[in-house]
Amino acid sequence: MKRLFLVLLIPFIIGIYISYCVEVDITSISIIVVLLVAGLTMSIITNRAYSLVLLFLFFFIGMLMTEKSLDKNLIGFTDKSITLEGTIENRSIINEEKSIYIVKVINLYSDKSVYEIKDEKVLINYYNKGTLAIGDKIRAKGVLLLPRENTNPRLFNYRLYLQTKDIHAILNTDSNSLITISKGELNRGDILRRNFHTRIIDILDNVLSEKNSSLMKSVLLGDKSFLDDDTQSRLRDLGISHILAVSGLHIGIIYLFVSGILRLLGLHKKISVCFALILVWTYGFLIYFPTSVLRTLIMFSLLSLSTLIYRRSDSINTLSFAAIVLLFFRPLWIFDIGFQLSFISTASILIFTPRIKDLLSIYNKRIAKLLSPLIAVQIGIFPILAHHFNTYALLSIFSNLILIPIFSISLILCFILIPIHLISIEITVALGSLLNLTLNLQDFIINILDKVPFMNLLLPSSGVISILSYYLLFLVSLRIINIRLFPSKINKIVFNYLIFVLLISMAFIIVSNETVLEFIDVGQGDSCLVRTKNEVFLIDTGGSVFGDFDVGEMILVPYLIKKGINKIDAVFITHFHEDHSKGMIPLMKNIKIDNIFIGYENLGSDIFNEISYLAGIYNISVYKILENDMIHFDENNIIKVLNPSYDMTINNIQNENDLSLVLLLESHKKKILFTGDIEKDIEYKMVNNHYIDNVDIIKVPHHGSKTSSTLELISLARPSYAVIQVGKNNFGHPADEIIERYESFGTSILRNDKNGLITFILSKNNIEIKTFIKDKSTLNDIIVNYRDRILYLCLYIFGLIISCIIYKNSNDSRNTLLEE
Repeated sequence: MKRLFLVLLIPFIIGIYISYCVEVDITSISIIVVLLVAGLTMSIITNRAYSLVLLFLFFFIGMLMTEKSLDKNLIGFTDKSITLEGTIENRSIINEEKSIYIVKVINLYSDKSVYEIKDEKVLINYYNKGTLAIGDKIRAKGVLLLPRENTNPRLFNYRLYLQTKDIHAILNTDSNSLITISKGELNRGDILRRNFHTRIIDILDNVLSEKNSSLMKSVLLGDKSFLDDDTQSRLRDLGISHILAVSGLHIGIIYLFVSGILRLLGLHKKISVCFALILVWTYGFLIYFPTSVLRTLIMFSLLSLSTLIYRRSDSINTLSFAAIVLLFFRPLWIFDIGFQLSFISTASILIFTPRIKDLLSIYNKRIAKLLSPLIAVQIGIFPILAHHFNTYALLSIFSNLILIPIFSISLILCFILIPIHLISIEITVALGSLLNLTLNLQDFIINILDKVPFMNLLLPSSGVISILSYYLLFLVSLRIINIRLFPSKINKIVFNYLIFVLLISMAFIIVSNETVLEFIDVGQGDSCLVRTKNEVFLIDTGGSVFGDFDVGEMILVPYLIKKGINKIDAVFITHFHEDHSKGMIPLMKNIKIDNIFIGYENLGSDIFNEISYLAGIYNISVYKILENDMIHFDENNIIKVLNPSYDMTINNIQNENDLSLVLLLESHKKKILFTGDIEKDIEYKMVNNHYIDNVDIIKVPHHGSKTSSTLELISLARPSYAVIQVGKNNFGHPADEIIERYESFGTSILRNDKNGLITFILSKNNIEIKTFIKDKSTLNDIIVNYRDRILYLCLYIFGLIISCIIYKNSNDSRNTLLEE
């Protein structure tokens, strides 16, 4: 089978993904793997075809290894008070008040029992000045917690991030709950690593400026914590942040430099290559084998060794083999951004570079040789960067072309500096000065490029199908896949099929007339995105009342950008408390807004004043709407304003909650009541005016506080669904009695803190509900939750069958005419 490992990698990755998303039984998967291995063995012995068996085997191996990586003993003790003993494997000093330690657990104490834990790690947030060192054995007490998942689609998933690092639990503790049992119990390898890190830090701090030292420590040790957020952001905006991650670029520079020097000294090629490989593997060991380094080392080793033994190697096949080896031991690395960028950039160089070089060579061969790998990498990583970061550096190719040669010189000087430091202080100082000069030049160029306007393109997050279509488009456009080589009947079937898919997709877009409500999880706050066929509007923007976490910048704006929403027709601000309107500030700075609707003005509010100021800068119309006003979006969507009244806005109302905009959205003959933070008096007023009889969905007032949701309101409204926008808080929201009150009327309760993002899809005859947080899906859940996509898939398969029939009939007709 040609490129066997590439073919096997595909079902292996699919197995990993399905196992992560769907609940499977590890025992059943293990039995299937054993049976497939037996079947494969029999097929080989009897000389029968075994390709299909091999594909299924790797699919189920992917599932099995994923389940094993997720099946950790520590998870069974989460939300329990425990004591654990372990050894510190890594640490990160955040500031004077907090340190983070990665601890390999040895023993765990719970309910007067002792449990031996093997090969499992926990992240300890230590809220005190960090004085512990790698290798220290510690005992810590606290409540073991699961890392927090993302509660809105496509946003950063902290739990998955830690799982890719084989960390599955968190413990928060301080000096009163953590003691040191013994100091520095390290094996020889760990001692060597620690000494290497210490020596590198000392050398660079002594010979380089503080800024340059921080950069090179980050580069050499693969630790971004040495750099501030501003520096990382600047490098990312220029598309050169990959220099911070020890990767193929770094290993390649070191490998080529060392092997080249050894060849110049007269050593045989085989000896030079072997020595260079030993050196880069040693370097990888000293920096704890990051994903990108492991991938590169396996690739370099296989390619180099195949050259030494005079065997032709297929680089794509070798890269696929490296991926299978790494994912076999750490399957969750498939979700790691560094892993994805590392493999895709390498694959892009191997696949796209030759063709791009051929096309550019028509103009200039030297420029073609220089630019083709840079363009190839950008083609490859573009959809991955767009999906994860929603931005693309337009200057990426240019900045890489200018800065990578300078960076390569800096890296080589840095590696020369380390051994020279042991020989001569004078030469070390001289090399340090030269390295400082090179890095200052690099920083000067970065500062110039950083001032270029409009250098970043904002992009939505794409799905897997869109990303695969993107790659297929380039493969066909560059004639890497030459469709002219396919039989004409295949091309005709594909053409008919694409026409069918296009028509079906257009039909769904034209026919669809739904209104979608998304109650975004913004923690202890409110925010609801409403999308009609032609309009997008937002009711409140959330904002944190606890700490300095910026909900607008960290949740609301990224969520909208990832959905491809770069323009909002209207934002309704119910009132100017932080948890409802603070997110408006970053929203106005990043998303185009046409109109803002408010119910009152509060000149004493910093948030109101800043919103008014920014509205003037960004030319946003601000309208004040009051009781009995109506806003018509289209024939299916009307908003009626129920509060505040004009009299309330001119009188000195002490309770700002009661000035909240109350909006009744009527959509597809359904009623949705948005209540802000109104309390009892306003509820009584609305009940007396009979504004709110028989609503379908209510946004529960004031996060479920006892001061709201009166019996009178609920008995008149009788909502089918109640949404409580609530997060972690010190107010006791939502109150148990309020939940019981809604449930007594048969209302279904949905909460952001338990369900994450809550979506309602309104159509003429139906209300469909989706929640983001749910247990691992079963097969039945998948059929229910993805029935629309399954229907589309069935239609597309039907279209493929129709395309084949059309081709067959047209071919038969042509043959008949020829016979006549």
